[in-house]
Amino acid sequence: MNSGFSRPNNPTKYTKGTTMPNRTHYIHHPKLRGEWAELHVILRAIELGLILSKPYGDNAPYDLV
Repeated sequence: MNSGFSRPNNPTKYTKGTTMPNRTHYIHHPKLRGEWAELHVILRAIELGLILSKPYGDNAPYDLV
């Protein structure tokens, strides 16, 4: 089963123009990558004590309020 994740050959290798090493996992599918990023934003907002509103479905022109 393909989860959409893969490991780079050398996770500590630096790419030209970056200051951080490549991550150990990379999400290839754009929708999965967007959902992962959205979850991290939600987590950080909760840590800061913010209250969020998320629309039902994925057809709204925004992700969070």
